[in-house]
Amino acid sequence: MSCIIWGCSNNNPSTADPSVHYYVFPKHPLIAQQWITASGWPPEEIDINVARICSIHFSEDSYTTEVKMIEYMTCYTKVLKYDAVPTLYLPLTTQIVIKDSDPHEELREMIVFASEPDSAPEPKKPPVERVIPEHDLEKYKHVQTKEQLEALENCNRSIRQNISKLEDNLKSLKESLTNQMEYYKAKDVELSNLHQEYLRSKRAYLSLQEQKALLSKVFSESQIKILSGRKKIYWSNDDMAVGYTIRHLSNKRCYVYLTKKLNIPLPAVLSIKRWMTLKGEGRKEVDNASFKKAEAEAEDEDSD
Repeated sequence: MSCIIWGCSNNNPSTADPSVHYYVFPKHPLIAQQWITASGWPPEEIDINVARICSIHFSEDSYTTEVKMIEYMTCYTKVLKYDAVPTLYLPLTTQIVIKDSDPHEELREMIVFASEPDSAPEPKKPPVERVIPEHDLEKYKHVQTKEQLEALENCNRSIRQNISKLEDNLKSLKESLTNQMEYYKAKDVELSNLHQEYLRSKRAYLSLQEQKALLSKVFSESQIKILSGRKKIYWSNDDMAVGYTIRHLSNKRCYVYLTKKLNIPLPAVLSIKRWMTLKGEGRKEVDNASFKKAEAEAEDEDSD
């Protein structure tokens, strides 16, 4: 886009200032005629449907500020007045006559933001659709006085402060959540390591029943009890016989070495002696009974 004012620096896209705004000609014929006069071009050479004038040709008095409510936030929009006429940086041959016009409602259909620059008249282009500033009257039509506007601004300021506090609280909660997630992640790793260690130890150690089954191939039940930590047990005759045999095939020092140093589960020497004493008395009784039985049989034979 370009500015139609003769000699304007914004009439060439390569040198145009991107920060300026461009306005289409107003619909009201009196205001439009003043714009044409200010441009420095003959009226027949200007197509007001596509022509634009940039914002540098309008003084600050040509603008007004409108209030908009956008998502409960007060916004101030700078809008060109409906009867504004370009007065700055115009061609020297131009004489601007600003006529007072009646502020009829029809004049409010006018000025809009448009586009960009060129020092020579532009070729005719298809009509550009006017973009009228949005006015959300339903949201702020109740604001009629300065006090109402200040109250609304205070309310919006309070809402923004609450939003800021909530955002800070949310940020703190997110940081806390991140820390908790890292903590639980570390605990998961620790639990996984413990589980792996448990599986390794489970494979390395046999159950008590499996241990007994393997030991029973070599040791007796009483010996297995001794190996499992039992202090007092009942030794069977077989256990005593094994201990007696080992004791008498070796000396006392050898037997003590086997039981005390190598921890081989064998009956104590005193237990073997008591067992032998009991077995000796039993044999004597058996021998006496056998002798008496033999004498009785001999007497019976003599009587016959």
